[in-house]
Amino acid sequence: VNGFNLRETTHDEAIEVLRQTVQDVLLTVYRREACYNDVDLWDIFTLELDRESGQDLGLRVAGKRDDRGVFVSDIVEGGLVEMDGQLRKGDQILSVNGVDVRVSTEESVVALLKVSLGPSGNGQS
Repeated sequence: VNGFNLRETTHDEAIEVLRQTVQDVLLTVYRREACYNDVDLWDIFTLELDRESGQDLGLRVAGKRDDRGVFVSDIVEGGLVEMDGQLRKGDQILSVNGVDVRVSTEESVVALLKVSLGPSGNGQS
């Protein structure tokens, strides 16, 4: 995150590094789409959301009981995610600002989003 390797840091040290990233949120996302030929199409992409002061992401996430990971469950009208237009309901969030969240809980991902947005941010609008 911002040039810091978090692999061998404590939780508190990692949170402190993440708190330093207050304006931009970098998400890596997995999108799976069924194709008409019974072949699954998938795409992994990274998007950077440039947040202005006080602006919420407008994103809700949820974990699935029988599946790993955290997925976009809702996109709030008028939020940054809707205005950006790249995320869709059902997309899986793979990382937040370089932190791998593929096997993380919903609560962990929400906490990362809130920390990355700083004191005025809200991971779930």
